[in-house]
Amino acid sequence: MAVAAGALVALPSCSREESPKADKQMIVLGFDGLDPKLCKELLDAGRLPNFAKLAAKGGFMPLQTSTPPQSPVAWSSIITGTNPGEHGIFDFIHRDPKTYFPDFSTSRNEPAGWPLRFGRWEIPLASGKVINLRHGDPFWSFLTRHGVNASVYRIPANYPPQQPEGPGEFRTLTDMGTPDLLGEVGKCFFYTSGPFEGERNFGGGEVHRLQIRPIGGDAARSTFFGPPDPFLNVSVVGQAKAHKPLEVDFTLIRDRETRTAMVEWQGHRVVLSEGAWSDWQNIDFKMGPVVGGATASGVFRMYLRQVLPTIEMYVTPIQIDPRNPALPVSVPADFSEKVADAIGPYFTQGLPEDTQGLRYNVLTRDEFLEQAELIYQERLKLLNYALDHYDKGFMFFYFGSTDQIGHMFWSAMADEHPALTDAEAEKYKNVMRDLYARVDQVVGKVMDRYPDATLLCISDHGFANFARGFNLNTWLVQNGYAVLNPKVSDHSTFACLDFTKTRAYGMGINGLYINLAGRERDGIVKPEDKQALMDELCAKLAKVVDPETGQHPVQVVYQAEKVYSGAQIAHGPDMQVGYSLGYRGSWSTALGGVSDDLIEANTEAWCGDHCIATNLVPGVIFSSEPIKLDTPTLEDLAPTILHYYGISQPPVMKGGDVFEAGSRPKAPAEN
Repeated sequence: MAVAAGALVALPSCSREESPKADKQMIVLGFDGLDPKLCKELLDAGRLPNFAKLAAKGGFMPLQTSTPPQSPVAWSSIITGTNPGEHGIFDFIHRDPKTYFPDFSTSRNEPAGWPLRFGRWEIPLASGKVINLRHGDPFWSFLTRHGVNASVYRIPANYPPQQPEGPGEFRTLTDMGTPDLLGEVGKCFFYTSGPFEGERNFGGGEVHRLQIRPIGGDAARSTFFGPPDPFLNVSVVGQAKAHKPLEVDFTLIRDRETRTAMVEWQGHRVVLSEGAWSDWQNIDFKMGPVVGGATASGVFRMYLRQVLPTIEMYVTPIQIDPRNPALPVSVPADFSEKVADAIGPYFTQGLPEDTQGLRYNVLTRDEFLEQAELIYQERLKLLNYALDHYDKGFMFFYFGSTDQIGHMFWSAMADEHPALTDAEAEKYKNVMRDLYARVDQVVGKVMDRYPDATLLCISDHGFANFARGFNLNTWLVQNGYAVLNPKVSDHSTFACLDFTKTRAYGMGINGLYINLAGRERDGIVKPEDKQALMDELCAKLAKVVDPETGQHPVQVVYQAEKVYSGAQIAHGPDMQVGYSLGYRGSWSTALGGVSDDLIEANTEAWCGDHCIATNLVPGVIFSSEPIKLDTPTLEDLAPTILHYYGISQPPVMKGGDVFEAGSRPKAPAEN
């Protein structure tokens, strides 16, 4: 609210705001993770002709990213024109200082209220809601207040979406941060009648055994799993039953001769050929009592990997149905339905490429690329829809493929990587180069359709090889800053630490916290000792050497008070670890775990990353207008958009207009 008040105070200060240029056309294309180094390589090779045309017309520069260079942090800075100290998003994961428990940083579910209880049921009289935890007004709210139409297609870190005020028309679809129907980041299912080597329950999916029975031919019965029933009274049925997923039974019958399988559920019947994907399918989960209950509608796709010798079938995470959304995925609320009516059903889950399915071997690399292609084709259909329905004002459109495919294939371009054989590296070495060439065609399409529009192509960060993981909490334990709880044998999460004896702990991909007295539940570091401890940690971490490579895994440790400004600093990590090229925080570090080895080879399929030192992975900005501002940053984008439409930026935005040299506001001391 303070941001909005600041914006209103600023209105009279600029005469341009009295007549905003609402008829002007600006289109911003967001390519997540588009890397300036690879762009430069492909520009020089002549493989990006449309990006080259755009750069020649206006400009191409690296775009300074956020600290840390994580997508929800970076996109929140783009959306608000502010740093994390203002918008309050510091990582994918934040921690509750009262419990140390990690949680998602961008949104929170608030349960329904005023329950009417009878028997095992609990019917709420007041609806629950999802809260967007990002602070600050999005730039499009200033546009609509001044009569500028704004269409924002799938910008990350904007879930749940909110309707801005003003006469300008607004519509949006959500992306990163949008859950599947189960409320998960994306939970796939893999069914097999044979053995499976790997974890059967993992973050992002489950593996289920199919029991083949000779009933009318080779057949198996199993279950599709939905969300828990929110109408169950926990005090009556107990926690276990209340959290049990709703189920819909299905039957699978295989035909050995045709190498097909028929899947039946709820009156639906689909025949799949071996190696083929199904179209979008519907499913309904009945919740609550017959009277006063509800139905959660979902959509999903199936992939029949093989019929013989065993059946193997992959099912995507069950999506929120865009035609009947159980959770908010668009503004206006019926916009998701209008889009589905025009282009067909589509993935509503944020970042739908199933990286977890590939990490845990329920998808092969080729199958992952097939699924990614389905998603890419959907995005092209959505782009056509967006262009067909654009006339004037502002439009943003997002492609996440460049990031998600980058995580899984970036290191195929490296000299070597512990997760890739030489044959795999050779096979996939051009996946990213070919993808960049394909998004170049997208740029050409937009330029052809709207040649007079001002066009910006941006990314939130770049990319780097991720070959080795640094176990931050292991280092803290080894150096006496954290202490293990001897009563806890599982060291995979923060629960293994004895916080009554721990002075510092890692949580999130880059976050490093001081266990501060008066803030953390069991905090032991006195506030007056905090700065000295942070200085000591920064100095020592920068000196760590990887004995296998001779390199320093940590390039720099950023102290929050030195890199951020704003009221939200107190809610984020006290420090952010900026890793060196080739390194990143280990997988266990994100949840506060303590591994046996300080540094480990990254043998995961997830072989590329960007959660390292800020200066090592800048994003990009291509522009149809000359870029005149020195060292443009993410925080310059919102002011640029506002100035383009004759709207002055609120005081909370410290960035400048990339089309105007020296346009960043002067600090008070400099006036």
